[in-house]
Amino acid sequence: MHADLASAIEALEAKVGVTSSAVTTSLDYRVAALEAAVAALQGSSLPTFVDNEIPSGTVDGSNAVFTLAHTPATASEQFFVNGLRQQRVTDYTIAGAVVTLIVPPDQDSVLVATYRY
Repeated sequence: MHADLASAIEALEAKVGVTSSAVTTSLDYRVAALEAAVAALQGSSLPTFVDNEIPSGTVDGSNAVFTLAHTPATASEQFFVNGLRQQRVTDYTIAGAVVTLIVPPDQDSVLVATYRY
């Protein structure tokens, strides 16, 4: 307990903080730090996630080249043929937004890509 009202107020100010508090454990200091972090993020480029995109290209049993709407961030893509995840290098290669399957998919196969850019 506190001896008087003045000491109680001092204890509260130490815990909560006062405007522009430099006490790193005060709530005022922590809120200011969070506001600064959010402001810094607003100026940065956060990734955009793309799920279940159907790439462009003819699925006719002979075409192996398909194009995504965006160039994926390095190693962020997952490519599926008829629901089966394909392995980069083993099953396909990617250069920019162009995906080349090692073996062309059968006619009417369903191709889907998930990635971030």
